[in-house]
Amino acid sequence: MYLRSTKPIPYLSEIASPKVFGVDYYTGEITYISRERMKYVGENKYLQNFIYSSLGPDTKLYLKS
Repeated sequence: MYLRSTKPIPYLSEIASPKVFGVDYYTGEITYISRERMKYVGENKYLQNFIYSSLGPDTKLYLKS
């Protein structure tokens, strides 16, 4: 199950890892990963509580927890 942004996101450079934050800057960082890796997240029992984000082919931000 994914959450998807309602508006398109501008192109993010793949040179460096962009930072994605939730509603509040101090609550924690959301990990930005590649689109290809998105389908494999959440399988590791030690990393289940992380929030992952990826830019989809429709230029919308997808989130998975």
